[in-house]
Amino acid sequence: MKKTKDILFIRYGGLSPLKQDHYLPHGHPEKTFHNPPKKRGLYAMIKGYEELFLLGATSNPNHISGKTKWLKDDDGNFVIDDRTYDGDSKVNYGAQYTSELKKLLKKRGIGERQLQSTRQPHTKPPECPTEDTECKDCPIHKECQDAHIHYLTVLKKPRIFEYKGELWHHLSDEVDHWEVLERCGDWIKTTYDVFVKAFSKHKHLIMKDAHSNDWYPKREYNERLHDPYKRTFGITYNRDHLEVFIEKL
Repeated sequence: MKKTKDILFIRYGGLSPLKQDHYLPHGHPEKTFHNPPKKRGLYAMIKGYEELFLLGATSNPNHISGKTKWLKDDDGNFVIDDRTYDGDSKVNYGAQYTSELKKLLKKRGIGERQLQSTRQPHTKPPECPTEDTECKDCPIHKECQDAHIHYLTVLKKPRIFEYKGELWHHLSDEVDHWEVLERCGDWIKTTYDVFVKAFSKHKHLIMKDAHSNDWYPKREYNERLHDPYKRTFGITYNRDHLEVFIEKL
């Protein structure tokens, strides 16, 4: 039997377990797919299968995870996020960069994929005084507009690490019930070995489904057989469900 390849994990931010303020217990009516399975721990991703969109909720540099920092210009000012978006582009979620921003990133040695954006701390938009007034005529228009401005942040260099203990993940369909140590919401807790086997099976099933669809270019059948997340035939598979949660390293 072919040995399953080991997995490395990647995390943006520190490796110490953090208090999860948004934790909700199993069965809670408001518990969502990504809501943490435990009160303390840390989120991570499989190296090579990162989904940076998942980091958006904690992209403020003041967040306890410390995964980002503010992008500043040569005068030390925060840089406003003035990017536009092209819905037809598959690169960096369609973000379009001005020449000035590209020059600044090159000067700082920052890749475009490292960029995110958020409001400055303590800039909660004020309550709208009336719904009948045009924004441009509102007495607090400037204050409200400033509070909605987003500034660019930069993802710091991620931590790549090896971990072979018990962990939480979402691959319940690829795991036998007797291999599940614990459940919480859409998460299951298993050993590392069970997770590795489940991930390998998951990729196989996804690729099998891809081959069964008419849009799949048959000429790529042999070339892209084993990994649906690494192919280039025009359909992008969502990676949100490939996150993991580790209670303690």
